[in-house]
Amino acid sequence: MSQTDKKAAVLPGLVWEAGNGLYAGLRVSNVDFGEGTKVEFDGYIGYYHQFNHFGMDIGFPQYTYHGKSYSSDLNFRELYLIRR
Repeated sequence: MSQTDKKAAVLPGLVWEAGNGLYAGLRVSNVDFGEGTKVEFDGYIGYYHQFNHFGMDIGFPQYTYHGKSYSSDLNFRELYLIRR
């Protein structure tokens, strides 16, 4: 599956970590869905905690799309919970 019509993608991002398990970040990428949407911004916030024998990561990302006026119809959120 390609979000760039099989062209190269650039994915710069920034991550901030508080040192107590809390983190947040922002990523940006070029996209080409063939209908005018050209940019994707992904923002997220999460928390990681290490227990005795496993870690738990919970987070909330928001994906937003930009280009044409209707590109925002593609926006969505998620919630994740990962045991590591």
